[in-house]
Amino acid sequence: MGFYYFVFVEKPIKKEEYKGKIITDCGLKVDGEWGEIKKEKEDDIAYTTKNLRAYILLSDHGGYDRIQKFQDDGNAIYWPDFVYNDCFVDDADNDGYPEFYLAYFGLSDGLDAKPLKIIVYNSKVKVGGGFMKAKMTAFYPVGNEGDNYRVEYDEAWLSLPDTIKTRAKEILDRYNLNNPSVVTSK
Repeated sequence: MGFYYFVFVEKPIKKEEYKGKIITDCGLKVDGEWGEIKKEKEDDIAYTTKNLRAYILLSDHGGYDRIQKFQDDGNAIYWPDFVYNDCFVDDADNDGYPEFYLAYFGLSDGLDAKPLKIIVYNSKVKVGGGFMKAKMTAFYPVGNEGDNYRVEYDEAWLSLPDTIKTRAKEILDRYNLNNPSVVTSK
């Protein structure tokens, strides 16, 4: 089978920084003078628009063959971001063929539900020179009316062995709705 490498590349294309505004409340101070009684500063926010790439490479006689390529491009209202702790190689079904697990959030301008995409490349099943790609997407509500948490699966997902589906669901379970950072953090 060979020796595989799972490589991740982020290509920043634009960075925007928004300085938090300062809010000042004025009123009567303790000494009876009129003036500033309270000042608060909102947090600064930075967004980096980037293109994501991931490659599965096979070591071959001192060189590397690209077996699989993943890509997702950011734009003015969509910012994909790898979840590196949940991108790994495993053999969940113990069949001797590795599966490649890739997880990333798609951040947006706040109008659309926030997706967590979990992609599994199954090396046992070859499709068009690459591996079979199966995807599960969880959509986290961002507060818009009618937004509900939901999980969608592509057609290839249904053909995965249960042990691989279970391993991918473990990733999803770490980002449950009871964890407030899922919906609010980058």
